[in-house]
Amino acid sequence: MAGVVPGGSDEDPRARPGRPVTAACGKCPVSRDCQRRQLAEQEKTTAEQVRVLKLQAEELQESLEDRERDAMERRRGQASRVYMWTKLPENDPEPAEIFAHVRNTSRQPVYDVLIQWWDAPNPYLPDDSDRPETAMFAHELMPGEELGDSSDSLGPYALCAVRFRDRAGGWWETYPDGRLKEIPLPGHRLL
Repeated sequence: MAGVVPGGSDEDPRARPGRPVTAACGKCPVSRDCQRRQLAEQEKTTAEQVRVLKLQAEELQESLEDRERDAMERRRGQASRVYMWTKLPENDPEPAEIFAHVRNTSRQPVYDVLIQWWDAPNPYLPDDSDRPETAMFAHELMPGEELGDSSDSLGPYALCAVRFRDRAGGWWETYPDGRLKEIPLPGHRLL
């Protein structure tokens, strides 16, 4: 009996013990059906893996965004506790100046505090090119301390901002309307 595999038969190639049901030539209808089923199962598995990978990618992106927000909140932590406000003199119908106050309510000192004053923006000059005109500087502002300055010669319509360095070395600028922004490191220390 030529071609008979011990433990099998020469009629049915699937009857070979320990061998998968496939034919090398691929012409056998049984092997093509089996390959189609295997391919369909692989496609389903691949589609499921793609769906799971997309979900994992979305979760990872959300996690990264959460970490970035947390890191920004930590960076802003001390800076957000330094705030400023402006006030016109009381009982003066035509004030000649405006007063700015800055208070450090954080638990750490802030450094290189600078109250900057400038005239109201000139629509013909680009991006604050006319500022600052005057400034008041303090080396540090300890926790709970307050600092004040007036617009003096600029009059009651002057604008102002406070620039300072937090304990971690980050530079910030805050405005009377509550805005707070991180600013690039100045080219030189303000001493």
